[in-house]
Amino acid sequence: MNRKGKVICALLLVQLLAWGVFVPTADAGGLKRLSAQFRRFAVDSDSTTAGASSTPGAGGIQVYTKSFSIPTPKSGQQAVVFVTISATIDTTGNLSLFSCQIDAAFCNPGIGAPVGSYGWVITEAPKDAAEQLRTFQYTWCAKVSSGTHTASIRMASDGAAVVSMWAAHFYIDRTELKASTADDCELGAP
Repeated sequence: MNRKGKVICALLLVQLLAWGVFVPTADAGGLKRLSAQFRRFAVDSDSTTAGASSTPGAGGIQVYTKSFSIPTPKSGQQAVVFVTISATIDTTGNLSLFSCQIDAAFCNPGIGAPVGSYGWVITEAPKDAAEQLRTFQYTWCAKVSSGTHTASIRMASDGAAVVSMWAAHFYIDRTELKASTADDCELGAP
């Protein structure tokens, strides 16, 4: 190989190495765990007969709260948080409902039929009046701005009997997604 060929090969090798090292990477879609906590592992539980409410921060009882911080997202990106609960629940013949709020606004303000209360989801519906011990997991998403926020989860009953929860884990994760798209915690298409 002549000198010119060696120079061209060396330049190509340098170019390929540069591309491998300097290829821009997107953090969009990567999850960062902000919090992982647990409650009610000491033979105790959260229990309520209180019903749901369409008013954020009302209805049922608060079973979790946590403050967290969100950095300023990259240009064109939207910060999104995911709040997850995983727990054991006793529905004792009635519905169990949960809601998530970020800064006193529902994570998802949609209606949780058949209860008719906005912002709540049914996590368990009993098959009969017998004791219904089950585990469940549910995740909400919410768009957030940069800064400090507070997440809270509330638990409610349909009012017929006691709902109890124990052995619960709570997680808060964040990501950045392209802003103003159907992918940044928006209503999905059917």
